[in-house]
Amino acid sequence: MKQDQIARQNLKFLRYQFLFWGWLPENVILIIYFGELLNSYALSGVVLLLRYFFISFFEIPTGIISDKYGRRLSLIFSALCYSFVKISYILAFFCYPFVFLIISSVFYGLAESLSSGTNNAVVYENVKKLKALDNFEDYYGKIKACHILGLALSSLLGGLVASIFSMYAVMWLSLFGTFLHLYFSWRLIETGFTPSSRKNFQQFWEACLYIWKNGKLNALFIAEVLNSAGSRGQADTMPIYLQTLIPFWAMGLWRFIGRSVNFCSSWFVQFFINRFGFKKCYIWSVISAPASILFGLILNNITTPIVFLADFFLHGIKYTSITKIKQNEFTDTQRATMESIYSMSSNIFAGITVLLISLVAQYTSAYWAIFASLILKLIAIPYYFMILKK
Repeated sequence: MKQDQIARQNLKFLRYQFLFWGWLPENVILIIYFGELLNSYALSGVVLLLRYFFISFFEIPTGIISDKYGRRLSLIFSALCYSFVKISYILAFFCYPFVFLIISSVFYGLAESLSSGTNNAVVYENVKKLKALDNFEDYYGKIKACHILGLALSSLLGGLVASIFSMYAVMWLSLFGTFLHLYFSWRLIETGFTPSSRKNFQQFWEACLYIWKNGKLNALFIAEVLNSAGSRGQADTMPIYLQTLIPFWAMGLWRFIGRSVNFCSSWFVQFFINRFGFKKCYIWSVISAPASILFGLILNNITTPIVFLADFFLHGIKYTSITKIKQNEFTDTQRATMESIYSMSSNIFAGITVLLISLVAQYTSAYWAIFASLILKLIAIPYYFMILKK
């Protein structure tokens, strides 16, 4: 089979792989599920902190493995680790919940680190093999949209299953998707991959120096670390806040609508860029996304979840734009390693932030926890603008 045919087949399988990578029905009730098992949101925050710690711990070695030994191998092992995460959630229901949730954090960290830099790299490399980088936003936007579709469908089902049956049943629903995630990861064929010949420490050190010296990557590094910490804190405490405004069953529906909006913005991102230009779309998404959260918090009533939907729409445009900037600046032999450096730093800061925000939720309210996470996203805005100047 010719290389361009392999690339087209990979891009087709990546849509399905991203779809089931996003099969996370437990996200609707995860912090509530942890809270019920551990009888404490503070302890839930410790479990979430450890998730980010283990992601950071595994990021560099897994990034180097991806750059040296291939994308397909990394994605297969990532899918396997995700299945162990879901099994740990199920076992935690029966006995030793804190122990099994800690084990789930270890496997979650390994799964996320194996896929974090590799998923974007494998899309970029296959599009590059087709000599179609001018249309990268279109290819990537549609593949990312499939991930969001998985999040949307699983969120809707997760909310319904939790309301009709139990939160425990949601964990079994989640486990089902990981098997299909593994299957489509297995179907990928390695192509477009340039293995690195550098020693492990040299690979890591040169990637750090390159990011430091590259003006765009340097500014983007600071922006992404701040924004990621705010986004993670916001996402983890959002269910606690929303249950004070809307019925429990409606939380899954709200997330489904949000993900559907996100799906549309990612699927048609090329249309928006062609219509308004890359720069305008980038600026619009950077400013308006946190502004919608701020406005929703000011209202603080039943209309707040509707206002929050604007954040979902703008996220698709912003994420695709940021991904293109990074992948254009990354080197071929250090693509996954550089992404891992971003992810490692973001998750270290996010882990600490999530623990602090969980304490805010525990001792004040979820409202102020969401507001605290928003401050970090607002601080990141000037750094996103610096990228345009450079």
